[in-house]
Amino acid sequence: MDSRYASCIDGLMIVYTKIYTISEVIQVETAKLFINGQSQAVRLPKEYRFSGSEVYIQKVGNTVMLFPKERVWETFLQGLNSFTDDFFAEERDGGVQVQRETL
Repeated sequence: MDSRYASCIDGLMIVYTKIYTISEVIQVETAKLFINGQSQAVRLPKEYRFSGSEVYIQKVGNTVMLFPKERVWETFLQGLNSFTDDFFAEERDGGVQVQRETL
């Protein structure tokens, strides 16, 4: 074995592994935060503005997502169209159906 990749110390073989990652550069813009009354507000750049006067807001971890309120179903349906045909290609095991007593 090439000495650059492995060495032996006290009878133990140590193998060095190089890990390569391919990272994509993502262009991120910033928006200004400010206080308006007792609320924190975000001043969105012109190209990110929403039409209407309200948006849906959701927090996921430390990320806040905004959705256009007037076009929420359109956004939802566009998201459904992004699934590929092989998304549920493998059959799922539904397990054994349990017969339950009616209420």
